[in-house]
Amino acid sequence: MTKEIILTLRYLSFKKSIYVFFVAVFLGEIISIIEAYWSGKIVTIKDLLFQISGFVIMMLIPEIVSFLGIIYSIRWSHKIFKLNKLKITANSVAVYEFKLILIIVSSYFLYFPFTYFVRFLFTGRIKIFISTFFDFPFFSFNFFLLYLFPILFVGLILSNASLFFDLLENNKKELADEEFNKSNLELDSKKTLKENQLPVKVLKIRDEWGGFKDLPTNDIIYFQYSEDKSRQVLFYHLNGTSTMRMSLAEIENEIISLGNFFRINRRIIVNFNFIEEYLIDADTKKMTLKLNGASLEPDVSRYRLTEFKKNHYEYNLSKQMSV
Repeated sequence: MTKEIILTLRYLSFKKSIYVFFVAVFLGEIISIIEAYWSGKIVTIKDLLFQISGFVIMMLIPEIVSFLGIIYSIRWSHKIFKLNKLKITANSVAVYEFKLILIIVSSYFLYFPFTYFVRFLFTGRIKIFISTFFDFPFFSFNFFLLYLFPILFVGLILSNASLFFDLLENNKKELADEEFNKSNLELDSKKTLKENQLPVKVLKIRDEWGGFKDLPTNDIIYFQYSEDKSRQVLFYHLNGTSTMRMSLAEIENEIISLGNFFRINRRIIVNFNFIEEYLIDADTKKMTLKLNGASLEPDVSRYRLTEFKKNHYEYNLSKQMSV
């Protein structure tokens, strides 16, 4: 089965992009200052300050404008072209890398004149910018390539770093899900009901004729508080659906001691015996339950998720020990 991961572009965020940009640019400037010192261009403090001010005005501010523009162009391109998922195959990765190169080069071409405009704006030479718009160095291919390769290199490094850590996180999630599924046995619900040696509690519920009958709680798949807020609770059980005019909290107090029921959110209590499968959304981390014998697929509240995993694991462990 081909593995597919969700692309988060985590290293193409504003904060991380700025960090990488400043590290790369300042390292380059330090090398430039050392080179200028050894060549005799920097002799006094005034020379050093002139070098640094030129770096800030002519390099740092203009380039950071283009760099951030390119970074956000990559993010927007992923949304526009729906590049939110990637299959981990040689062909898919190669196509993705080619698209990345096209996006970065196209973005750089669009932002290149803007970078020059900002540079001339800070030096107060707008007239020179306008008069030389079609002259060297703006349309010089060599000058264009001089800045293209560093931008392309950094853009690909950040994009592929994001891809690499997305792959690591995906593997980590798969291992965590596998461990979680191993710790919770997927038992057939009806067979489990017969083998369950925990005490059985009986609830009095109203039947279709207006009378009352006993319903073993182990036959109940889940309880759900009604949508109309009439203080009615719906009982979904093996024989159909019933109602009782009482709060979900009152029911929880009566059956919670049995160990096989758990309130997963403010509206639903589920029977552990009927949990067939767990689905965890990679984006939202939300857990959804598939229940045997029911079409409803309820979500576990994120505030109760840790407690749910713990209780379910302990319940399955107690059943194993009782067999």
